[in-house]
Amino acid sequence: MPIAAEFASGSINIDDARNVRVGDVLEMETSTKEPTVICVGGEPKFRGIPFAPKDGNMTVKVSEVLTPEAAETLKNRSRRVRHLST
Repeated sequence: MPIAAEFASGSINIDDARNVRVGDVLEMETSTKEPTVICVGGEPKFRGIPFAPKDGNMTVKVSEVLTPEAAETLKNRSRRVRHLST
């Protein structure tokens, strides 16, 4: 079963998306201090705290099991992304 940790999320309008180039920076509305959402099989199931151990691989410590209501809210959220040209 696939598992994924979402470290940043957002949405962008189609005009901005067409103008994204290699090297551009996309500013997400997700804070770097915000717990990550952990999805199992494409569905939000947990929240976690991201950290990078000494070996350099990103890891996530599970901090919360999501209620069905919280999982549904996270599944349907959308956050703005700002396109900051280089």
